[in-house]
Formats: sequence, C-alpha cells, structure tokens
Amino acid sequence: MMLDSLTHDKNQIIQALKSLPASVKLPTDERVSELSEIRIAEGVAQDIANLNEYWEFINSYHDMYFIAMIGMVNAGKSALGNHLLHQGESGIFEEAPVRETAKASQAQLEQKIFLIDLPGLGSVLSQEDDKIVKNIIRRANVLLVVIGVNQPITQHLYDFLKSEEVLKTWDAQRIIIILNKLDILDNFPEAHRKKQLDSFSEFLIKGNSKMGFPGIGKLFDYQIPIIPFSVVHTRNGKEQWREDALRNAISIALTDSANGCLLRAKQELVSYCRKYITLVVGYIAIKNKIVELANSLDSSFSRMIDDMKRIVSRETDSLYEIISNTRDGCFDAMKTYQPDSAESFWKGSNYESKKNGLRTCRDRYKSKMCIAFDNFATNIKDALVMVVQGTFGSCHPIYQPDKDKVYESLNSLVSNIWDVFDDVYFLDYSSDSYRVRQKLERQNSHLESIAAEVTAWKEKLIERVLEAAKKASQSGSLGRLEKYNSACSSLAQFIEIFTETEVFQQLVSDQ
Repeated sequence: MMLDSLTHDKNQIIQALKSLPASVKLPTDERVSELSEIRIAEGVAQDIANLNEYWEFINSYHDMYFIAMIGMVNAGKSALGNHLLHQGESGIFEEAPVRETAKASQAQLEQKIFLIDLPGLGSVLSQEDDKIVKNIIRRANVLLVVIGVNQPITQHLYDFLKSEEVLKTWDAQRIIIILNKLDILDNFPEAHRKKQLDSFSEFLIKGNSKMGFPGIGKLFDYQIPIIPFSVVHTRNGKEQWREDALRNAISIALTDSANGCLLRAKQELVSYCRKYITLVVGYIAIKNKIVELANSLDSSFSRMIDDMKRIVSRETDSLYEIISNTRDGCFDAMKTYQPDSAESFWKGSNYESKKNGLRTCRDRYKSKMCIAFDNFATNIKDALVMVVQGTFGSCHPIYQPDKDKVYESLNSLVSNIWDVFDDVYFLDYSSDSYRVRQKLERQNSHLESIAAEVTAWKEKLIERVLEAAKKASQSGSLGRLEKYNSACSSLAQFIEIFTETEVFQQLVSDQ
C-alpha cells in the first residue's frame, strides 16, 4: 500500500471522525439491554490533531531515519545519546536526574539520520511523559530500549513494549536493547560480570514463570539484539569494542528500513481503526437489536390484534344474540296487551290500561336494549384493555365513545314493534293491512341500522385502544426502538465512511 493510498484512507478516517457527534450511545452488554452515553468530542478532536500531525511528519520525513531512545527514568538515555552524537556530558541532551518539564529532544546523528531522546517512563510527570512517548515512537525506524543493569525491567516498561504503540515486526520497526551502566559491575570479577549479564539477558528475553514475567522475546517476530554498554567506559576509552558493537547493531537495524515508514504509517491507521472499531461493533449490535425489537414488536402487535379481533367478534355476536332475543321477548310481551272485542268496543278503563301497558312495555324494552349495549360496551372495553396490558404491561385510560346514536337505533327498533301493535290493537288496523306490513318490513332496516351504528362505535373504540397501545408501547419496546434508532442515526455517516476505508476492510478480513 503506497503513501498516496494510505493518505486517501487517512483523509477518509478524519472525515469519518469529524462526522461523529459530541457523544455516542453504545451497548452496556452483549444483549444490548441498555445504552450508555459516552462523551467522545475531546478525544476525537485530539485523535484528528494527532493523525494530521503524524501525517505531516510522514510527508516531510518519509525518506529519513529516526532512532528513538526509550527507557525508565535514570536509565542513562541522555548520556548514551550524547555519546552517540560524539558529545560530552554537557552535550545536546540534558543529563539530569530530575526534569521539570516533559519533552522530547532531537539531534542529527548523520545525514538523514536523527536521534530522539524521549522522556523517561515512570517519572513524576509519568502521564505527560507517556503521552509524548506514545505520540513519537511510531515515527522511529529503530527503538533503543535503554535498561540500567542495576534496574530490573519494570512492569511499566514491559507493558509499554507490549502495547500497540511499539510495532512488533522487523519490517516495520526494529528494537535494540542496551544494558546500560555496565560500569556499576566494575568491582566484580569478569566471570561474575559475564554471568550476571548473560543471566539478565536471558531473563529479559525468556522471562521467569515463577516471577510471572513472560519475557519480551515472544512479543516480536525477530531476535532482539542485546548490547551491554557503559557510557563511562567509552568516554574514558575503555572497552571501545562495545561501542563498535552498538553502532554496528544500529547500522544493521537501519539497513533496508526505509519501507518501514509506510508500514508504520499503515500501522498508525490500523491503530485508529482498532480504536474506533468499537463504534462499528456497537452500531452493528444496536442494528441487530433494532431488528429483534421490531420483529418482537410486530409479533406483539400481531398477537394483540388477533386477540382483539377474537374478543370483538365474540362480544359482538353475543350482543346481536341478546338484541335478537330481546326483540323476540318484546313481541311476546306486547301480545299480552291485546284487548278483547268487548274492551275494544267499550274502550273503557281496561282498554286504556292495556294501551298504557303497551307504552310501558315499549319503554321497558328500550331500557333493556340500552342496558344490553351498555354491558357489551363495558365488557369489550375492559377485555381490550386487558389485552393491551398483557402485551405492553400497562394501558393508558380509555374512554368509551358516545353511545347516543346506538341508543337511537335500538329505541327505533322497539318503537317500530310498539307502533305495529298499537296500530293493530288500538287503531283498528288489520294485521294484513299495507300499513302494518310495511312497518314490519322495516324491522330489517332497523336491524341494519343497529349493526351500522354498533360497527361505527366499535371502530371508534378500537381506534382509542390502539392509540393507548401505541402509548404503552412507547414506554416499552417502541420507546427502546426509537432510542436505538436514534443511536444508530448518530453513527450512520461515520460508519458509511469509516468502513469503506481499505485499511479497515483489510483489518476485518485479517481477523
């Protein structure tokens, strides 16, 4: 992957990062049961600045070589750097046991070769130092890891070498370990010194299982050179061969490392992809949860509608049966108020009593019809509310639609029956007369009118029930669905741009 291609990916990644909101919502667990809001604005802005700064470095220095010295505080990095630069103790790099500021120093070692003295790890400015070191070490072709022979490797340094900031392949970046301050062992016999150095070198590479230290050899895909060294000795002209060995190791490490710049640039992009792949994983998980919730919601609504249809059908059939039976009862009751021939002739008190009784019967059956519908309305509403509660756990209050038109249609049916009996019993119309037959034929139209008004009333009730169901679902599955959709929408543009980068797609295919 050439620099132009990498630059294209870099620009896409920055464009994707710029599309991110100030905060994102990501799943708190694998089941995506909840989302947690995470503020990312400051970190994203810093990543954009760091990536642009790194690319400025790549564009300006891609044909140059950089050697970075890292190590714990007081490992002797600055003294070593000054010596490699052929400088004395008061040379370019400050040789001080305590620093007041965290900064890196740079000097030219040879043409197109630069030496960088990084802040010591584990100082009083540890966090600031580590940040500076992490921002720089990926720019280096070679890392000189300086460890004092009087200082065992610390967990801090091991974790740093293990981190993604340090590249693990020979093609991308090379490491040389320098066991510095060898002069500390001057008072020991040579055999003891050699045994001590060999033991320390083996410990660094292979580790010690009893101490829980796995060694650093397994971290890299090549055999790491270890050079024992003493600045004090070489400044005094002693053991010059060690300096030659060190410079030769650096020269070998720099050989053919020019392409490492592109590999390190690619690794820089990969590190950002790895960092922000969390958003991609979260986005996919939320998307899957949306599908799951939508399917569950559709299924719940479908079951609810089916249950409602069964209830409405059952209760409606029961209502029409009651209306039919009540109508039949009304016919039978009104027959009992037929006056005999003598009563019809004299039209006395018995006649008037039966006539008034017929009116009373009419009013009584009107009341029965309305009560039947009231019972139906209450039963069907309560049953539908229970369905909503069973589906979504709650249900907002539902008020019954106005019943006046249903009452009117029911009263018209009873009035029609009364009108027929009144014509025959008290107005002397024959039961076979056109007037009476016509009124009897209107019974069907009255029943159709009742059915139409009951249907209209049911539709209004169902509309209110569905609205209550929607509100109930908004505090449950539908509310979560809307929340998850909102979380995905805020990441959609980032995902579209970020996942189209070649470096991201290669990262995914490699995993």
